[in-house]
Amino acid sequence: MNKEFLINAMYDAINENCGANTPFQTTENRELESYFEKKYAPDYELSRHGTVTDAYSHFSENLTTLVCGNIRNAFKVGFNTAVQLLMGGGTI
Repeated sequence: MNKEFLINAMYDAINENCGANTPFQTTENRELESYFEKKYAPDYELSRHGTVTDAYSHFSENLTTLVCGNIRNAFKVGFNTAVQLLMGGGTI
């Protein structure tokens, strides 16, 4: 089995089983994302009133992609580190 496939399958399974309570998103993460969005998102105030502009939508999609990519990468690094520790420094 491909290691990348295994890592992605495990990550996706954890996300699916936990739903909104995923261990990858903490209260602190959500607060930082919200602060960043409020400070830098174009048309943020309009979006709070139900008007989602293309600029806001594009910003929000890019922010979500960035955050999710970083979380997935952190999981991969953690998995590889755990495997190395369990194997006494070896790799799979």
